[in-house]
Amino acid sequence: MLLVVDAGNTNVVFAVHDGTGWRGTWRLRTDAQRTSDEYAVWLLTLLTHAGLRKDDIAAAVIGTVVPAALYHLRHLCREWFAVEPLIARAPLQLFQAIQTSLLPHLTGLEVTEGHQAFARAIRVTVLAIAAFAGAVALGLLAIGPPVMQHLFGQHHDYNRFGLALIGLGMGMHLTSGALNQAVLARNQARTAAVCWLVAAAVFVVWMVFGTVGEELLRTEIGYLGAASLLALMLGTVYKRGARGSQSAPAAATIAR
Repeated sequence: MLLVVDAGNTNVVFAVHDGTGWRGTWRLRTDAQRTSDEYAVWLLTLLTHAGLRKDDIAAAVIGTVVPAALYHLRHLCREWFAVEPLIARAPLQLFQAIQTSLLPHLTGLEVTEGHQAFARAIRVTVLAIAAFAGAVALGLLAIGPPVMQHLFGQHHDYNRFGLALIGLGMGMHLTSGALNQAVLARNQARTAAVCWLVAAAVFVVWMVFGTVGEELLRTEIGYLGAASLLALMLGTVYKRGARGSQSAPAAATIAR
């Protein structure tokens, strides 16, 4: 069975999947200082109550936005369940790095160095993300399946085109993050929120009514499509704001 751990800022959610369905889901308040032994005492009690044993766990995956909690959660999987957990974090960390570092920089850039410097920073960031995503997608097309099987086991089939779609979708997601911060820096938070909601709604509709029968492939296509749509909408909002910011100084000059 698979033990899934999702550590958020508020709660840590544990769940067990037996290959056909979820056998149990439990949550605990997030505490970065909670030790692996404390997790184990709590979780093993709940597993027993659900009719499960410690030895039933054959694999584990951890997703977390709380880096300080990762050490104890990984130690829990290693010491108490004798499994090496898969850490699902790299794309999220890249996205968070853009979100947390770019906005403070952009907020003051246009004021201190002007519109051209602001636009140049966005352009360089987007081009860097595009190059990175393109390299990842090409790498996944070339050697993705054997590398994934070596890292995560031979009992899964990895479609190289599906992996490439995920790589491109990650690039569009990161591009959306950069453009989102540019839009926020120009005080257009409400419009940005609408863009995210529309993209999320399109993804849900696609997943429910999409014509692709294979669920995993449908998800991969939907992720790339929704992320691309989001980047397009945010890019449009950003460009409109850029035209407005350029026209404002001209209007001020005419007024003088």
